[in-house]
Amino acid sequence: MEFLIYNRRNRLLDTVHGTNVPVSDGCLKQAEGKLEIRFSVPIIDLHGYWKPDLFRPRMQLDWKIRLESAGNRNFPYLALFNAAHRNRLSFYSTNLIDDTVIRLAMNQQECRYDVTVEIAITPETEPFELITDCSNAPWPQLLQNCRERLGIHAPEVPDGAWAPVYCTWYVRHAALDTAFLDEAAGEAAELGFGTFIVDDGWSYNTSRRVTPESVTTWYDEIGPWKVAEQKLPDFAGHVRRARKLGLNYLLWTAPFFIGEKHITPESAPGVAGEPGSYRVFDPACTEEFERVLGELGELFHTYRLDGLKVDFLAHVPVDPDRPHGRDAWNAFRRLSAAVRMVNPRALIEFRQFYSTPATLEFATQFRANDTPFDYLENLHRIAQLRIMLGDGVAIHADPACWHPRESASNIARHMICAVAGVPMVSMDLAALSPDRREIVREWLAFYNRHCERFRCGHWNVRYDGDQLASLSVEHRGYKIVWLLSAAGMPDAEKADCVLNPSAQTWMLKSGPLSPGGRFESGSSATPRTERQPALPHEIHNNHKDLVI
Repeated sequence: MEFLIYNRRNRLLDTVHGTNVPVSDGCLKQAEGKLEIRFSVPIIDLHGYWKPDLFRPRMQLDWKIRLESAGNRNFPYLALFNAAHRNRLSFYSTNLIDDTVIRLAMNQQECRYDVTVEIAITPETEPFELITDCSNAPWPQLLQNCRERLGIHAPEVPDGAWAPVYCTWYVRHAALDTAFLDEAAGEAAELGFGTFIVDDGWSYNTSRRVTPESVTTWYDEIGPWKVAEQKLPDFAGHVRRARKLGLNYLLWTAPFFIGEKHITPESAPGVAGEPGSYRVFDPACTEEFERVLGELGELFHTYRLDGLKVDFLAHVPVDPDRPHGRDAWNAFRRLSAAVRMVNPRALIEFRQFYSTPATLEFATQFRANDTPFDYLENLHRIAQLRIMLGDGVAIHADPACWHPRESASNIARHMICAVAGVPMVSMDLAALSPDRREIVREWLAFYNRHCERFRCGHWNVRYDGDQLASLSVEHRGYKIVWLLSAAGMPDAEKADCVLNPSAQTWMLKSGPLSPGGRFESGSSATPRTERQPALPHEIHNNHKDLVI
């Protein structure tokens, strides 16, 4: 392959032949703030692509493909593969921090994609490489090669990062009060949750729900990170009570946001935002970030918090001509260090678009992006995070939530998908009927029983077109499979435990497995179905049939 390296003024600096493109210190000095690497890819046996801002592979050859990445958003990686999901060309930059835009434009006449990789060059940028991989392997497996080349491995995190989570967001939004929080914490602890997250709504006195009318000004009050004691009296006492129940206690924050109601002429300059709601301040503004760190530190000292859910870090825009990615990444580093200085075992949650190899060291857990009511999409997003971050990382589900009149089998499917990560739920637990409570309790117990396997095992993702066929984890010879299509049956037939979030009834060797059901070999920890005799391998079907 031939690669051409140009500087900001479109002057050709170097031509490289081969598979890897070293960007030398000499190129950096001549870049004048930006480099472009250009090359072409023949469209031969190509049928789909994947990039980190997708929630599943795209089985379509689009005329134009674009990826934006920086230290605070995605990472510069793109995979091209065939219909069998075999890699044809994957490539990535080892510079994960500087603002980068990757563009592919289809050249129909020449039967190829013309590729441009545009990278901001700052005084801190060190020599890096553009790596290509043409091996004939399933493309999800190649992300491991990338992480190894970058020297990135799963860091040690506190045990609390693996504890099931209760979150207030979907169930209450900002309509919070101390009585509800006390009740929810008690219910969560009783059911087997280990972490309690109070999401947005604790830092201002307005009590409201997200609606089409309120969403346009939703964030206008956030900014000073102080508990709204008028709305939440005796909050310190509430936190003490929740922690006494054995719960880790986390608060939500969006450190780069300033609500419109708090913007003054002295406020930090904005780099993005929504007028009438909020401004995203420039992460290079040290004075503003010191204010945020001071307020968050005071929260930890006052309420003895166990951690933070850190939101919207990817809202700092990517722009190679006016880069902010390196400043944002440095801000992440300072925030993480400041929190851990107050509490060395602090839990820090990042969400999907900034859950990347570049930020793996800054957080303890990485959560699937919002997908309320949609358990299959939750599973897809969990699978994407596992592909990007690898084994041994605490991947958290988006909070499972469902209509109060949802069927038992669908609630079971919500929980089946949630336990593919660290399970998270956002429901009014006190309002659940006894049988629905037992479904939640049983799946949390299932997760806790297998937590070591989820934590230490090797994960594998298999696709059928643009849908998951199966997701599996194997540890010390024991294999658990989430089965979604017939293409995943080879995995299921070798499994010790099969979970069925699909709409199909699967005919396993040991018998039928209904939607929302599970099969476990040699299990005595969960009840048998009422209408089915015991088998050498137990089959647990639709929860409406369970004897509780």
